[in-house]
Amino acid sequence: MHIKIAERLHPYSHTPGVKLLLPGSLWQLEIFPALIRIYDATQAIPKVLTEIELSIDGPINDFTAMLDLEHAHICVYGHGSAGFMRYRLQAMAFPGIKAHSLAIHIEKTPPLGLTWSVGEPYSMQKGQNLEDSSYFELGAVAQKTRPKDVLLLDMPFPQPININGEAKLQPLEPYSPPAAERLSLGNHKSQDWDMVCRRRDLTEVLPAWLRLNQLIPYEGSLAKSKKGTLALLSQCEKSVQEKDKIQLVKVFLNLLTAGFHGILVPSLNDERYQGFNLEKVLPGDALTPLLLLRDGARSLRGLFIETAGDTLRILPALPPEFHCGRFVDVECAGLGQLDMEWSKKNIRRMIFRAALDGSIFFAFQNHVKTMRVRQGTKDRGRIQPAEASVQIEKGKEYFLDDFEM
Repeated sequence: MHIKIAERLHPYSHTPGVKLLLPGSLWQLEIFPALIRIYDATQAIPKVLTEIELSIDGPINDFTAMLDLEHAHICVYGHGSAGFMRYRLQAMAFPGIKAHSLAIHIEKTPPLGLTWSVGEPYSMQKGQNLEDSSYFELGAVAQKTRPKDVLLLDMPFPQPININGEAKLQPLEPYSPPAAERLSLGNHKSQDWDMVCRRRDLTEVLPAWLRLNQLIPYEGSLAKSKKGTLALLSQCEKSVQEKDKIQLVKVFLNLLTAGFHGILVPSLNDERYQGFNLEKVLPGDALTPLLLLRDGARSLRGLFIETAGDTLRILPALPPEFHCGRFVDVECAGLGQLDMEWSKKNIRRMIFRAALDGSIFFAFQNHVKTMRVRQGTKDRGRIQPAEASVQIEKGKEYFLDDFEM
């Protein structure tokens, strides 16, 4: 028995000037056909760090900026009067250094190439081999690129390290997305984000929200303020804690409407002026909009799984709108890892991979009376009360199904 999610998350937009978070970084990017504007996303009001200009003959038709949540990069492409262009934006770092920078991978260009320039005090380096920084030209402001070229934005030049008595430069490392929990709520519509926002269907939004949160390395403290859209986040957290299944979808839609723009870029002020009567956040406030992304995702996760000691609560606050879905590779606070599937608002199958020896309890909806527990697909298993403990051994898989109501 396997529980898998085939859906791949690639939200995109055709709108020039769309804003996106760069996976693996704390940067917000605003992308136009011939300009990339980079912001510090940790500021209460994101601050512009620099702009990268692209020299290309317009107009640009079929402009697309796609947030690839599977490979943790942003892909941009379109047709200019001189030909087709496509490039990827990816966070980069040296091993052991938390600071990040931006790599631009050139994939397609018009016949005469593309010319890039960046505003001061930044510079760009050009090369074709990310494994050897000595290939890059340092200090150049304008760079002409061809397919397979790579541009690095202001990457600090590393000190040589001693390898077998020979001084070598540390290799660059592209940001590698971590293995992460995946959610699917049974919606397979187009991921054109302008249409997603128009439809206002959280079954389309939540899987991307949870995945993007896992790719943004923000480690600050929990939100305590209720200024700006943090007040709407507080309402969401309260509804989850109270298991208010009727209001849950409404309050999260309010947060999505006022607290996010572009492709899931959080904002502490209601930039769409929806009339929520929120206290205005000022540039000097010690807050970050990334709290909305992270703490909102944490609350959303609580709709599907809760861990309390040796007890796993399954679908504790499931709204009727999320009547079917799958949640896989769910980390259970050191107890193990869980895959689960539900339909018609009832749990159908689960696979638990134990991380320790002992016993655990599964708390289901009140109407689940009994379940079958198996070890391995050839085991016929045993029927036991749903509230009874399950004995587990580290490293073994347990299959739970045949839930009787």
